[in-house]
Amino acid sequence: MHTQSHRLLPWSSAGLAALGVGLLITWAVSMYNYGVYVDEHALGGDIRPIEIILFLSGVGAVIAAMVLFVIWQRRSA
Repeated sequence: MHTQSHRLLPWSSAGLAALGVGLLITWAVSMYNYGVYVDEHALGGDIRPIEIILFLSGVGAVIAAMVLFVIWQRRSA
């Protein structure tokens, strides 16, 4: 039952998790350094598109890592 995909799943999951955490750390540092611009009347904030991309990519990679991990665990059982 130890096929090539069975050996590849945990490494793919770990790689995606590391990528996701790295993207989320980059997003957090970016938000800390540049912040969210709010006008003087506090009517709304303005976030740069790169911050949205970093956040969504990081969350997506972490979710994909969890899905791959669950698939690997179910195949192992």
